[in-house]
Amino acid sequence: MFTEYLEDQFGILKEDELISPKTNKKISIQKVIILLEEKGQLDQVIETIEAIKSLGRKGVITYLSKFIDLD
Repeated sequence: MFTEYLEDQFGILKEDELISPKTNKKISIQKVIILLEEKGQLDQVIETIEAIKSLGRKGVITYLSKFIDLD
């Protein structure tokens, strides 16, 4: 459901890869979502994305990329 929202609103597919700005590590959107679910942070992330959605696709991708190094 969250992946469908990202695709519909921002054109971000679950197969898209994010790159960590710190480590250059690549990870798919789907894996980031799984990490956020495991850490119990997904609801907070969804609320934040709702708040920053005016920044568009690039803003959401930049925001999600900060969670790559959670594992």
